[in-house]
Amino acid sequence: MRFPSTRFGRAIRKLIKSERGAVYTEAAITLPFFIMIWAFMIFSHKMVFQKITNNALSKGCTWHYALGSCGENRNYPPLPASCGGTTFSPAPPADWNDSAVTDFMRQVPFIGDIVLGKAAYGTRTTTVRKPNYIGGGDTSFDARHSMSCNERPKTVGDLFSDIWSMITGFFRR
Repeated sequence: MRFPSTRFGRAIRKLIKSERGAVYTEAAITLPFFIMIWAFMIFSHKMVFQKITNNALSKGCTWHYALGSCGENRNYPPLPASCGGTTFSPAPPADWNDSAVTDFMRQVPFIGDIVLGKAAYGTRTTTVRKPNYIGGGDTSFDARHSMSCNERPKTVGDLFSDIWSMITGFFRR
């Protein structure tokens, strides 16, 4: 399209050829995109940090619980206050399927206790809020650890009691 060479035509031609507003337009288009990327990176960092912290707390609490003979050693210090969200069980939870040892413990728990000793299974769940621009809501994740329980210190009376229960157990069957 050809504009007449009048003053008005030159002004329109100059306006069309001008790149004066291009930088502002590019900034208006790309700035929200970069803000979303940075916000997502901050959220991802927060989530990974929470996962690592949750995992460390779960592992430390399970370790402390197992060293205290799984709650049977009264002389061992109690669990710290930070272990409040960790739950312990003597058997693997139903949805725990991470090893052949766990499957063996489920199949024959009495033999598993004799061969491997009692075990402590610790689970800790943490929830992180997602930003609204990526859907909002909560993301929760579990940290799970297992460890063999430390033996409770035994006295001479405990040894005789164990021997006596073993002898009487043979005659009950």
